This record gives sequence, C-alpha cells and structure tokens, in this order.
Amino acid sequence: MKLSCLLSAVIIGSSSSFAPVPFTQTHTRSLHASSVEETEAPPAAPVFNQERSPAIPFLPYPQNLKGYPGDVGFDPWGFSENWEMDYLREAEIKHGRVCMMAWLGWVSVDGGLRVYPTPEGWTDLTSLTAWSTLQESPTGWLYSPLGLFTVFIGIIEALQFADVNTMLRGDQESARVPGDLDFDVLSLLKDKTDAEVMEMKTKEILHCRLGMLAFVGVLAQTDMGSTSFPYLPIFS
Repeated sequence: MKLSCLLSAVIIGSSSSFAPVPFTQTHTRSLHASSVEETEAPPAAPVFNQERSPAIPFLPYPQNLKGYPGDVGFDPWGFSENWEMDYLREAEIKHGRVCMMAWLGWVSVDGGLRVYPTPEGWTDLTSLTAWSTLQESPTGWLYSPLGLFTVFIGIIEALQFADVNTMLRGDQESARVPGDLDFDVLSLLKDKTDAEVMEMKTKEILHCRLGMLAFVGVLAQTDMGSTSFPYLPIFS
C-alpha cells in the first residue's frame, strides 16, 4: 500500500514539472507599453529659412530686422542674431547722426567757416590739421577744446546709460524707442499717421547710413591730399 502511494506521488510530481508555466497577457502588454513610453520621438527635421535677403540674394533674410525702418535685409555678419535689435538700432542712429554733423562741420571748416572772434593760430587751420591744434592747452589736454568737448559728450552718454543698458538687456517693457530723445523742435512727427512716421524714420536712417559713408570718404580723401570740396585731386 505504501509503495503504491509513493509511486502515485512520484508520477504526479513528474507530470507537473513538465506542465507549461502560464504567462498572463497583462504582463506582456505592460512590458510592451513601458517600452513604447521609454522610446524617444525622432528629432524634428530642421526648418530652414527659405526667404532671401533683398540686399544679398544668396543669403537668408535676417528675420529680426523685420519691422524696423530702413530694413533691406542687410546683415551679412549676423549681428541681429546675437544682439538685441533695439540696441543695434540705437547705435546705428547715434553714429549716423554724429557722422552727418561731422561731415557738415568738416566741409564747412574747409570752406572757410570760422568761429569769431577766431582764436590765435586757428585762422589757417583745416579740418585735418585742427585735430592736433585743438588738443593743445597750457593747463593740459583735459582743458583743451577737444578735451572739454569729450567731457561734454561723456556727460550726455552717462545720462543715457540706463536707457541704452535696458535695450541691451532686451527689456521691451521699459525701453524707449531707439533714437527717440524726445527732441522734435520742428514738430516733424507731430500729428502724423503711423505710416508717415515710418516714412520719416526711414528717411533718417538712410541719411544716417549715407552720412557714415560720406564722413569716412571725406576723411580718406583729405588724408590723401585733397583740401576742399568735393575733395577730388582735380579740384584741389
């Protein structure tokens, strides 16, 4: 009797050892789901700017220039991609205004304009030779005409530092309009529409750019020997 029971137990145990282990469908799905969740989405294809620059057709259009007066898509060095546009426009307008005044002053002095009463030694000065003479002073450079003018310009720049720094940071809420010094004594922009204001600002920036080129040109021509307008050898 004991032997039969022992044989029955061995047979049942052997049979159960070969029985397949059941796998639940739920476990398989959960593994599949987790593998799907952990799989990263493929990177999106890069979007290229297909719009061409009107000024340089073989380069893409600098998108940050749009909306600013005088925009012709000219930014071959990519300044607008690395600096705040308001800051760049402020610098462009400021340099342009200075160069327009500098060109007019340079030509006027070479044309005979003098400050009266003319200080001693200034009568025969030209715009080119005045550079060294205006730095001379018995009390030192700081008290020379050029030194005092430099201090005056420095004060103006210091008063504008906060506004310009705000533009550099890109703080659009508190920054003023680039180039707007609230100086319009002739009321050129008073009661003008937005389109008319844009037209006036475009004219100014175009003259600023021309002024910068003109001043560099007159400086180079004078340094090469021309002494009077239009600073060409045949007229000097």
